[in-house]
Amino acid sequence: MSITDWKDLTNIAFFLVGGTIATLTYLQARRTIFSPLKTEIFKSQLKAIEEVVAFFRASPGERVEDLLGLEEILDLNASRMTDAFVLAIHPEKVRPLDDRYDTAVGMVLKRERADKYLRKVDEDNSDDTSPVGEWADWELPGVEFTQTYADYRGRLALLASSPYLPEAIRIPLDAFAAACQSAVGKIGDAVEIAARDMEIRYPEPEDVARISYAWVWNIYAELMPQMDDLADDVMRAVNEYLDFDGALNLRGRGQSKTQEPKAPDAA
Repeated sequence: MSITDWKDLTNIAFFLVGGTIATLTYLQARRTIFSPLKTEIFKSQLKAIEEVVAFFRASPGERVEDLLGLEEILDLNASRMTDAFVLAIHPEKVRPLDDRYDTAVGMVLKRERADKYLRKVDEDNSDDTSPVGEWADWELPGVEFTQTYADYRGRLALLASSPYLPEAIRIPLDAFAAACQSAVGKIGDAVEIAARDMEIRYPEPEDVARISYAWVWNIYAELMPQMDDLADDVMRAVNEYLDFDGALNLRGRGQSKTQEPKAPDAA
């Protein structure tokens, strides 16, 4: 055989031996490195699921609308609407400042209204009055929300941000979070619908003094997303992912039975 043939045989032998060593090294790594890493990922995944379950079981029997403080948010924004109504229709009526305004910590502003109601801080804002114009054209600039809502949404966002949360649970959790945000936006829609009836319900200045927002809530109830059903969807997804029935009380979200779940395959 020529020197060239010997070189070719040597190269072939080298790659065969190298491939065998690489295969054996990988198999050894699976036992010594990858298995512990896989176990740690699995433990982190279970912890993320446990936090989701704890979040939804924290207040058994309470409706999501109460946990978000939606009634307080509606009263706050309906009161803003009433102030605008008094200014436009009964300017001679002086309405005392509502103490509900102290509970506002932020605002959800519709994108299409941002240019209309937001100004740069370096602009001339000397004329800072916002003329109401015709009451029929009145609209709510944005929906103010409370600390209760901000805290709940913050905890929910933290849960959804976990990189260990399985996709099968993340999808319904994201849908639930979107519904919670939509619920606040729908308050603005309900308040604007109610504004169209203000002149009929409160034709005289004295009528405003006895105003109640129960009828505004009735309008809102027709628009509010079904958040309790979506919360149940999250717990159902957890149940199905862990592959056991009856271990979680889905409808009540507040009780559990003593049954060991089947451990899911590690991601």
